[in-house]
Amino acid sequence: MGFPVKSCCFIVLSIIVFFCGCGGYKKTVNTVRITSIPEGAKLYINGFYVGCTPQSIAQKCWSSEYGTHGGQTLSVKLVKNGYKSLRRKIDCGELAGQWLSGNYDEGSEHGNGNTYQFIFPLRRQKQAFQLEAK
Repeated sequence: MGFPVKSCCFIVLSIIVFFCGCGGYKKTVNTVRITSIPEGAKLYINGFYVGCTPQSIAQKCWSSEYGTHGGQTLSVKLVKNGYKSLRRKIDCGELAGQWLSGNYDEGSEHGNGNTYQFIFPLRRQKQAFQLEAK
């Protein structure tokens, strides 16, 4: 019976990937600051009411030296009387794009990441007009 070269190589390669690949990830907690125009819209994150705008929300992401690899996606919903509701998703890839373009503030009130601003203009709802009978 010969030496199991394939099994040995697989084990060694698995150990290298585990120690080199996993150690290079950085976990960050960023602040996503959500503002509406006009302010005071009800803000829902992932279906839960969190308050009125402006609000700061924590968003967890992880990355390596090669770029952002994933993390939490925020489902944003804004509701204000007289305005159309707005729905939007914010993922860590979008934060990475803002980071690359320099569109962020250093530091995060929620952790070790940065602060990213999102300003959402709300559109007025059209009013239904009633005709008066003469």
